[in-house]
Amino acid sequence: MLTAKPKLSFWQIINMNLGFFGIQYSFGLQQSAVNPIYDFLGASPDQIPILNLAGPLTGLIIQPIIGTLSDKTWSARWGRRKPYFFIGAILCSIALFFFPFSSALWMAVGLLWILDIGNNTAMEPYRAFVADKLDKSQQATGFQAQSFFTGLGQTLANFSLLAFPLIFIGKTGKLPTWVFASFFLGAVCSVATVWWSMKTTPEIPPTETEIKEIEEYNRNKPHPFVQIVTVLLVIAAGPVAVYFLLRNVMNTELLSLLLLPICLTWAVLLFTLIKNPDSKNPVVKMLQGVLSPFVEIVHAIQSMPKIMWMLAVVYLFQWYALFCYWQNSAKAVAENAYGWHYKELDKDEESLMKKYASFKKEVTAYAQKNDISEKEINKNYPTVISLYTAFKDKVTNDFSQVDIDAIAPVEANNSKYEQAVSATGGINGWYNIVTFLVAFLLVGFAKRFGMEASALVVQDDAIYARKVEAGRPTAEVLAGALPAALGKISFEKTMRWNASNVAFSRAINWIVALLGESVIPFEFAGVQTGNESTGVRGRQSLRTLDQKIRRTAVMTRTREANG
Repeated sequence: MLTAKPKLSFWQIINMNLGFFGIQYSFGLQQSAVNPIYDFLGASPDQIPILNLAGPLTGLIIQPIIGTLSDKTWSARWGRRKPYFFIGAILCSIALFFFPFSSALWMAVGLLWILDIGNNTAMEPYRAFVADKLDKSQQATGFQAQSFFTGLGQTLANFSLLAFPLIFIGKTGKLPTWVFASFFLGAVCSVATVWWSMKTTPEIPPTETEIKEIEEYNRNKPHPFVQIVTVLLVIAAGPVAVYFLLRNVMNTELLSLLLLPICLTWAVLLFTLIKNPDSKNPVVKMLQGVLSPFVEIVHAIQSMPKIMWMLAVVYLFQWYALFCYWQNSAKAVAENAYGWHYKELDKDEESLMKKYASFKKEVTAYAQKNDISEKEINKNYPTVISLYTAFKDKVTNDFSQVDIDAIAPVEANNSKYEQAVSATGGINGWYNIVTFLVAFLLVGFAKRFGMEASALVVQDDAIYARKVEAGRPTAEVLAGALPAALGKISFEKTMRWNASNVAFSRAINWIVALLGESVIPFEFAGVQTGNESTGVRGRQSLRTLDQKIRRTAVMTRTREANG
């Protein structure tokens, strides 16, 4: 069995990471296009945060479960990571394909849940796939390639919002036609790129020891797919039950906000029930078997090192800011740059818009009879006034019932918002390009000033860096340190004795600095170090001092003898 990790070529690393392009393309659409779709479907601004809960809640639940299960999975035919990110890619493609057909908010929200389940199912094992496949010397390149496709996928998804409205003009159903083009492209990219990565990159089989550990973990347990479905259903059961019990007696928005703490409380209670591995209760034993990924995740969270908790706080505030931006960026651009204002249609305006929709169907029918494409109509007559002016004499409807003066402002306001969404896509695209370039610049910075992962040591719930520097000779170190030490000596009274401008209590004429018998070479106050003292404080002074010490010692002994 092959256990070593072979060196991969540059293009092999590119092939194995190509799937991240499709996954991140769908994530980019989720960032920039989903909230505008909610707006197009009539969601009020205060509903948008609630409608976006699908993303973080799904990631909170799915990623740790999928990560744990993929670690404990191996199939000779399907591999370890591939089944998960391929299933995730298929779910993404299905959700992206059907998203433009959303005719109501509930449908769009449901598809967002499916999209998030797919994204999170695919992303977590894909990151581990790189670590599994590449040895340490190539892992940095592998993760760089993954980051490249992450940025590329999100950038192109955002730029599709900028480019496609210029190509696919008009509306299809309740949504602009460009939505269909962007999401259909995402559906193709999601599954196609992941399939290519799977086809070109075989997984490395686990070692015999790892296989035995996997088999032992899965012994007497249901299939991993059954485990994950069971975990999701059991965890969701508590909040769903509370929701249906309280939905008729509590404000819907408030209840939605309470779902996350309810879910977390239920998870804590469930873990408390099944955490004891020695339990004799048959129900508890059964739950421990099917919910083993959940138990392992909780244990992993409990044993997280301090640095991980610190990073969690960082990510909390980072993603808080990002979600605020994603939910409100298009509206902010629309209001401040295009003069759009949010307005709920009253009954009269809704009636007028329905009449206009009926009028457009009549125009479309006429166009089909006369070999005029709907694309041409949308491109040349995008507004109510232009369409009415061009075709009012050519169709048979009674157009006196169509109040152009009333409809035109409504559509003009909607058109401003569509333009703002397109511009926001371009802004987000350039944002991704800038962050992507900065990230690659940081790689060089990290290589210059950082250190290898092997130099990091976990100790006492903290991460320490072990940095080794080449040693220098002691004399060289002292030559650099001693001048500074001499300069820091303080005196009550000082004078500046020569042109060096060094303040000292006396004039400095000589400096003796020795390490053994060798001179430590340095200069201080314009004086070079040596191994001899000279001048009035030289040898004669030392001899006189010695004589004084001897006389003092003789006098002391004489006093002691005389009592």
